[in-house]
Amino acid sequence: MFPDVFPCLGVRGSAAHSKMSQWQRIQMLDKVHMDQIDFLYSEDTLPMEVRQYLAYWIEEQNWNQVIELGPSQACCLFHTMLSSLDDQIGRLALGEENNANMLLKHNLRRSKLHLWSKYQERPQELAIAIEALLRQEKAILSEAFSASQASVDSPCDSPVPTSHQHKIEERLMEMHRTVQSLKCSIEQHDDLQDNFDFSFQTHEYLEKNCPADEPTRNRTIQNLQSMLNKLNHFRQEMLSQIHELLGRSDTIRDLLLEELSQWQIRQRLVCIGEKYDTSLERLEEWFTKNAEILFQLLHLLMLMKGMYEKVTYQTDPFKNQLPLLVKRLQEQIICLLKSAFVVEVQPKMQVPNKRPLVLRTSYKFSVRARLLVKLLDRNNSLEVKIDIDRDATNLTGFRKFNILTSSTKTLMMHDSQKQGLVCDFKYITLKEQKISGTGKGNKGISEGSLPVTEELHIITFTLDYCYRGIECQLQTSTLPVVIVSNANQISSAWASILWFIMLSRDTKVRTVFLTAVSQKWA
Repeated sequence: MFPDVFPCLGVRGSAAHSKMSQWQRIQMLDKVHMDQIDFLYSEDTLPMEVRQYLAYWIEEQNWNQVIELGPSQACCLFHTMLSSLDDQIGRLALGEENNANMLLKHNLRRSKLHLWSKYQERPQELAIAIEALLRQEKAILSEAFSASQASVDSPCDSPVPTSHQHKIEERLMEMHRTVQSLKCSIEQHDDLQDNFDFSFQTHEYLEKNCPADEPTRNRTIQNLQSMLNKLNHFRQEMLSQIHELLGRSDTIRDLLLEELSQWQIRQRLVCIGEKYDTSLERLEEWFTKNAEILFQLLHLLMLMKGMYEKVTYQTDPFKNQLPLLVKRLQEQIICLLKSAFVVEVQPKMQVPNKRPLVLRTSYKFSVRARLLVKLLDRNNSLEVKIDIDRDATNLTGFRKFNILTSSTKTLMMHDSQKQGLVCDFKYITLKEQKISGTGKGNKGISEGSLPVTEELHIITFTLDYCYRGIECQLQTSTLPVVIVSNANQISSAWASILWFIMLSRDTKVRTVFLTAVSQKWA
């Protein structure tokens, strides 16, 4: 039995009711978003009338904490909810005339019976369901608020959340809910496994020391076989859940990469004067949530591996499937991390030219990278290294440059950027390498080399990332930059940047001007 340390949370005082509840705000939504709420409650997870009549109480509970504390606290709140429904039914009966509230009372009684039959054996599932519903409600309210803001703002200032983005929110919430459900299943499996292990060890001991008669022995073996069958069924169900989760994770990653690709397109256009919102807060939130879910799933897989090492049997599905699932999950995490490392602010000088992507030797410029997964092991310092033309093996005839200032920075939480994982290089200068040969720099040693203002160079960030047993190297690169040595070249360099961004889809191709073809104005 658990000690009575966490008392049940009852309905709080009337002071908490003075502010508008989330459910009240939901009832003020337009038809489009109200339809989403109707769809949310179309399943039998939680009856809408229960959500309506216990709105304040439901929103005041810390459901995340309840889920973490386990079945004991969930059971306590479950019975408090049923008691609150009884109170509500009693209030409806007070002073009623001609059975005016008959239908409401009937619906609430029916809802109470439904909750009792569905969750009496597993109240923690109700806590998980309510937590997911509240988060999805918040997402719909947020989307509705953004849509109302967009109606008064310029379309360029703040993009309205699309159905694509709403789909990401929903799928992340559903994944979170499924992982919590899997956690509950693992706890139940652990109890069942301990019971089986104890019963089996007791049977083995008695067989060696004081064997029972044949009928008793057969009954014991049948009982053990029944427990083992149930254990095997549990393991198959959990593995099936994990396969489903990994499939959902693949889908979410594809959705996130599509959103990231759209952000990169907007960033490119902003570099040449378009007005778009290029903030990363929403993407950062999604990437971080996805990573948190995947790392939690990896932790659960490690727990299952420990169970397998403790108890296994001939037809154990853990034996072959667990290693493959762990490997697949680790690959998904690494893939997510690699796509989450981006250049947030493209290279830009302050003087004499404030246009991005045109740099001048010996003049300071700044550039910033960001890791969209805000998960940092504070015991390990993450160093970011910066290079220019790191993979320039095919750039014969291009000038080469050295970075004069420090080429490493520590990835750290940035206060002004809402605690994002940011690496800010603020005072970088470049110096051209002088190589012996005819002509200026090394230009004279190659045939068909480009003018200075058509050479495209790329700055690369490299990060060795380590978190909870996952180690991988992350890399991201800036858009191509043009490096000039005097002010007279800046206009031509800017023309090259405009031309490249408008015509080239592949941002890493630096030989576009070597094989330039005529283009239509369109």
